[in-house]
Amino acid sequence: MFCDKSKLLGIVIFVHNLESRGAYRLRNLLYSIRTQKNTVLKPDIIVVDQSNDTSYKEISEYCRKFNACHIYSKLDGMLWNKGLCLNYGIKKLSNEYIACMDVDNILAPNFLQVVEKEIAENKLLICKVWNSPSNLDLTGFKMEDYYSLLNQCELLNMGCANGACQLSTKAWFHKVKGYNESLKMWGGMDNELVQVAKFSNLDVQWMNGKTSIIHQYHITKNFVDEWAKMGREQRQRNVEIYRRICASKKIERGENWGDLIISSTKDYEN
Repeated sequence: MFCDKSKLLGIVIFVHNLESRGAYRLRNLLYSIRTQKNTVLKPDIIVVDQSNDTSYKEISEYCRKFNACHIYSKLDGMLWNKGLCLNYGIKKLSNEYIACMDVDNILAPNFLQVVEKEIAENKLLICKVWNSPSNLDLTGFKMEDYYSLLNQCELLNMGCANGACQLSTKAWFHKVKGYNESLKMWGGMDNELVQVAKFSNLDVQWMNGKTSIIHQYHITKNFVDEWAKMGREQRQRNVEIYRRICASKKIERGENWGDLIISSTKDYEN
């Protein structure tokens, strides 16, 4: 058990090619974590960046500004692996509890306050996200504007854990070997983890109603040519894997989970 309660929680954030969507998204998420209200929690943060665009410098600068560790794994090809990257972060963190989330999120000012009250060894805490309007520029977002922005949002993926936040003990993540690394690109790895939690008899609890997460709107990239074909094929494989696991109720993981090839590490944590 941790004696220093402020370091009870670690956070892993997955990042992929922010050049087209805007690296300010990471700024907004890190800023929302570092400006939380009414909590003693001061999470360690790892940003695992699997990109092949030019966003590296901006991502690294935001990690420095908000005291996060920037792990860079240069993407070879087009099939990024969110589960693998999150698993690397899970294994690297030493905190008793770990939360995994997407870079497009902005946490409510009371998010960590609720987490501090709700965390327990037998739980998986999850939170649905609210999608921000497409016509709003969130560059330079301020935390005092959170609730007025939330009032303009629509609930995204009702009943679905994808793109949200999953939080449990480091011990449980290690027991089940993290996320399913066979589920590449987007699609299924968050929901699959929720199913694994249910197989493990964890108490799966939604935090909605007590707190919230805003998803920073972005246009879904249009698949074209070879990229389109590869994307569609991988998504279909994801669906097949997810359905098989739900039917069998068996946890499918490899022994070398989280074995990510690292290009560089910049540790800006306090």
